[in-house]
Amino acid sequence: MGDVMEKKRIYEIAKEEGLPSSLLLQRLQRAGVNVKTASSTVDVAGGPGGTQTGSNTARRGGVGGDGYIRVEDAFGGMVIPGGTAGVFDPVGGGVVSIVYSLFADLGVQDPRFVNYTDDDLLTVPGNDAIFVEIQVTREDPSVFGEPDLSAIDVNQDSTDTTITSAWTSLKIHDKTGIPGGAFPGIPGYDAGRDGLEYTFPIDQLNGQGFRFVRYRITFQLDDGHRRDDPRPFVDNIILHFQFNF
Repeated sequence: MGDVMEKKRIYEIAKEEGLPSSLLLQRLQRAGVNVKTASSTVDVAGGPGGTQTGSNTARRGGVGGDGYIRVEDAFGGMVIPGGTAGVFDPVGGGVVSIVYSLFADLGVQDPRFVNYTDDDLLTVPGNDAIFVEIQVTREDPSVFGEPDLSAIDVNQDSTDTTITSAWTSLKIHDKTGIPGGAFPGIPGYDAGRDGLEYTFPIDQLNGQGFRFVRYRITFQLDDGHRRDDPRPFVDNIILHFQFNF
C-alpha cells in the first residue's frame, strides 16, 4: 500500500498553532525543509499504516511530527553524553517533558552574567507551564576550548560545583491552574508573591571561573491538554554578560 499524503500550506499550520506565518516559515527553513513562502505546502500525514490483509484496509500512521518541539542552536554547541537535544514529545498526564540544550562557549573566561529579563527569555506556555534552568561549567583544563564534563553525572547533575554549577532556576511561567503549581517546591519562588511568570536572579554564578552555558527546559501540560491543542514553547533565550570589567 502506498503512503497516504496529506498536505497543508504553511500559513494554515501557523494559524492553527497561533504563530506568525513568517516565524514558522523561518523555522522550517532552518530545519532544512525546502519551502519558499507561506503558501508552500508540507506533508503533515504519517507514514503507511501497514500491510493490507484480505478485505481490510490498512490505516495510515499518525500525524507526522505533531506535538514535537525542537531546540534550535543556530551557532552549534557541544554534545553532552547522556543528555538530550533536538526533538521530544510532551506527554502530559502529570508527566513532565525535559530537554537539554547543548553547551555554548561564551568565548571569555569568567564572564559576569547579567540577570535575565522576561523579554530575554520569551516563553509561550499557552495553558501549560514552562520551567527553565541554567547550568554553567569551566573550560576543560586539558583540552583548550572544550567544556569540562568531569563533574557531570549520568543524571546531568553536578558532582562538584567548583567545576560545574548546580542547575540554577532561571524562569517559571505557569498557566496550568494546577493547585499548588505545576512545579511545586522550587526554592526562592512563591506564586502568590512572585506571580505566574517570574525570572530568577543568577548573581550567584558570577566570579567562579565559568565559561560554558547550557539550559534545561521542563514542560508540564495542563490536566485538560489534548493532542491537537497548541504546545508550549520557548521562543528565544538571550544571554547578556560582561567581560574585561
